[in-house]
Amino acid sequence: MALLGTARNQQLPNAPFPIISRAWQQLLHETEPSVAVLKGAALEHIALHSGVKPIQGVPMATPCPVDPKPYVPASAVSAAQLMLQGELKQLMGEWIARANASGFVAPPRIIPELLDFGQANVHLRPAISALVGSRGHWLAAQTNQWKWLLPASDPGSTKGGDEMWLTGSDPERVSWLAACLEADPDRAANAIEASWRGESPEFRETIAEAVAENPHPAHIGWLEMFALQDRRHRTQSLAVKILMTLPTSGFRKRSIERAATLLKLSGRRLIVTPPTHFDEAWAADGIRRKAPGGKGQRGFWARQILAMVPLSLWPDLVDGHDPFALKLDPDWEDTVRDAWIDSAKMHGGSATLAQLLTYLSAHLSPDRMSKILSDLLNDVPINERGGFLEGLTFTDRDRERLLLNLRPTLSAQEHPVLHHAATAWIADEKSPINRGEAIILAGCCDPISIPAVLDKLSKLEKLTAAAEEFARALEFRHSYLQHFIKHESL
Repeated sequence: MALLGTARNQQLPNAPFPIISRAWQQLLHETEPSVAVLKGAALEHIALHSGVKPIQGVPMATPCPVDPKPYVPASAVSAAQLMLQGELKQLMGEWIARANASGFVAPPRIIPELLDFGQANVHLRPAISALVGSRGHWLAAQTNQWKWLLPASDPGSTKGGDEMWLTGSDPERVSWLAACLEADPDRAANAIEASWRGESPEFRETIAEAVAENPHPAHIGWLEMFALQDRRHRTQSLAVKILMTLPTSGFRKRSIERAATLLKLSGRRLIVTPPTHFDEAWAADGIRRKAPGGKGQRGFWARQILAMVPLSLWPDLVDGHDPFALKLDPDWEDTVRDAWIDSAKMHGGSATLAQLLTYLSAHLSPDRMSKILSDLLNDVPINERGGFLEGLTFTDRDRERLLLNLRPTLSAQEHPVLHHAATAWIADEKSPINRGEAIILAGCCDPISIPAVLDKLSKLEKLTAAAEEFARALEFRHSYLQHFIKHESL
C-alpha cells in the first residue's frame, strides 16, 4: 500500500495479526492516510519480529542481580556511544577509567558495545569488567561472545574440580587455574606439570602469565623442567621472572653466580668478560646458543646471562655500588645496556625502571630512546607514565613523539614540561601534527587545564586543521569529564 500510494487506496486493510487488532483500530481515526500507513507498517514489523511463540522446554535464565552502583549520567553515556561508534575513539580509555573512579556502573544500553570494545582492546578488559558490573557479567554468562568475562570457578566444587582442568574450555580452565593457584598451589602445580606437554604454545603462555600473578615454590619443578626451554620467548621470559622471585629456586642461585663470573670492578669502572665458549648446561636454563644474524656470539651469550638478573639485584653483583653510576667497559657497554633493558622488560620494578630511564636518556639518542620507552612503558598504567617521562632530556618535538606513542595522562602541575609539549605546537602553522595525532595529544592534557588551553586557542588568529581538531577533542572531553569530576569531589 505504501509503494502504490494512498492516493490510490486510502483505506487500510484489516489487521494482519489478531494480536495487534486493538492498536490497529486506533489507526482508523488518523486524518492523514499516509501517517496511518506508516504506523500500520511499524505495527506489522513489530508483530513479525516479536510475535514469535517461545521455544518450549528451555529453562529461564536466573534474573540478573541488582547492581548497587549508580548509572553513568545520561549525557556522559551519549559521549561514550559516539566514541564506541568511532567518533574520537582515542579518548575511550580515559572515559572508562573516569567512570570507574567515580563509582559508576554502565547502564544496560551500552554494555554490549563496551564488551565488544573489550574484545579488541585486551589491555582495557579489567577496567571494562569493573564498569559493566553484575549485568555485564550476567550477560556474558548467557552467550559465547565475551568468554573473557566469565567468572572464576571454585576449585573445590564438583564443577570446578580437576575435571574442569581436563575437559573445560580454555576460559573455564583459566578461571579454574586462577582460583586454584590462590587456594591450593601444590594442586595447581601438579595439574600444570601433568598437562604441559599437551598444551598449545598459546595456552602455555597463558599458564605462565597466571602463575606470574601468584608465584609459589610449588611451581619450581615444572618451570625449570619445561617452561625455561619453551620455544615461545614470552613463556620463557615469564618462567625466568617467576623463578627469580623464589629464593629457594636453584635457577635463581645459578643465574646470579653465572652473571657474577662475567663482571669485575676496577675502581669505578665495570669490566665485562663475556664467555669464550657455550656451556651446554646453560641450555637447560633457557640460554640460547645461536646468535641472531649480525650479532657476536660472546656478546649474545653475555647479554642473556646478565639480563636474567633483575636490576634490583645488580648492586649485589657490583659490591654494593649503584650500577648506573659506574663507568662501563667501552668494549661491552652496548651489551650491558641491552642486558639492562632486557632485564627491565622481563622483571619490571618501578624504582629501578626510573633509574634506568634516567641513565639511558643521558647516553642514547632520542630516536633510540623513543623505541626503548615504548617497550618498557607499554605495561605501565597511563596515569603513571608521565612520572617516568617528565625528567628525561628531550626537545619538545621529541616529547611530542613520546606522547603520541605512550599517551600518558598528564598533570599540568606534576608534569609541566610534558604538558607544555602537548600544547606548544598549536601556535605553529608549520607543525607536522596531523588531525589524528591532535586528538591523542588532546587526550593527554590535564582536565583541569582544558578551559585555559581552550582560551589560548581562542586568541590565536588562525588555526590549522589539526589545531581545530585538537580544540574539538578538548571540548568533547570537557563536556563529559564534568560529570565525573563533580562526582569524584563529593
